[in-house]
Amino acid sequence: MTNINEKTNNLVKWLNDKYGDEKKSFTLKIGKKYFKICDQENGQIRSVYCFVDPQGNILKPNSWNAPHKTPRGTVLSDENWNKVCYQFGVKYINGFANY
Repeated sequence: MTNINEKTNNLVKWLNDKYGDEKKSFTLKIGKKYFKICDQENGQIRSVYCFVDPQGNILKPNSWNAPHKTPRGTVLSDENWNKVCYQFGVKYINGFANY
């Protein structure tokens, strides 16, 4: 779990470097079953960006508390983060970005 925790922290740092600015940033919350990466503006959490399960799969959120069960990518291979993580969320199953 430590490797997944470290890789998830690296993903949050990568998201902040790539998409963050003085108003928008990403933060990590650790839950019982999942890591939750949240999108915050002006210091207030606005939405869930994605979930990461204990196996390291990146999951698109279904709601504030629950992810969709279909993995979109993995935190273990950071060279693929560009293909999975976009500015406003992770990719859809059909491969289209949500921007």
